[in-house]
Amino acid sequence: MRTHCLIIDDDNQEEYFNTHVQRVLRAEGVEIVPVFVKPTDRKYLKSDHSGLDLDAIVSDCKNLIDTLDISIIVSDCKVATRKDPFTGVDIILALIETHPKIYKILYSATIKDAIKQILSLLPTKAKMEDTDVNTVIRDLAKIAKINDFVSGKGYEQKVIEYFRNPEICYKQHLINVLKECAPDVIFKSCYPPFNGKTLKEIGREIESDTPQGREFQEELIRQTLAYMVAINHE
Repeated sequence: MRTHCLIIDDDNQEEYFNTHVQRVLRAEGVEIVPVFVKPTDRKYLKSDHSGLDLDAIVSDCKNLIDTLDISIIVSDCKVATRKDPFTGVDIILALIETHPKIYKILYSATIKDAIKQILSLLPTKAKMEDTDVNTVIRDLAKIAKINDFVSGKGYEQKVIEYFRNPEICYKQHLINVLKECAPDVIFKSCYPPFNGKTLKEIGREIESDTPQGREFQEELIRQTLAYMVAINHE
């Protein structure tokens, strides 16, 4: 199985990831390719040099997710300079809007900083009277989609545990094959919901874990087994 991991950090993580994640998973049959986004890179400076551009960082992350088979995101909490009003939490929450089902891990050198950032996203008691309850519930639900929190920089164990889950590996491998194997070919099938869709579109539905996507995965299994039975009788 081959997939990608998006790593958001202002520090160089290449050697660390190779030693503690890639080598371990490669020995277990999983080839995980790191994709690095460094928020403090000069290309993310605002045109007036007043700080880093959060929207540009998020846009780059989304483009990488859309073009590569990224199945997991890990982000440091502290990814910007002190004068920038955002952290890795803000980047992850922005990605949740468009990619809610991708597994997300937040790590932080100090628990206090990460907790302070998350709490700052919720309305204070003084503001509650003017805050719509549905907005608060939606914000809480969004924060809950950060799947794991790691104290310190040692995120490797959480990444490895994720890929050691057989169900996750099988599903991710299926998605990768659909997205990479003739992705633009229009699917023809006796199963009407497949007709007119490309393999890549079917893969994305499964990846998003929508009700239709779950039905697609089940139907692909049924059709594959039916094909295996048919060719066995030829």
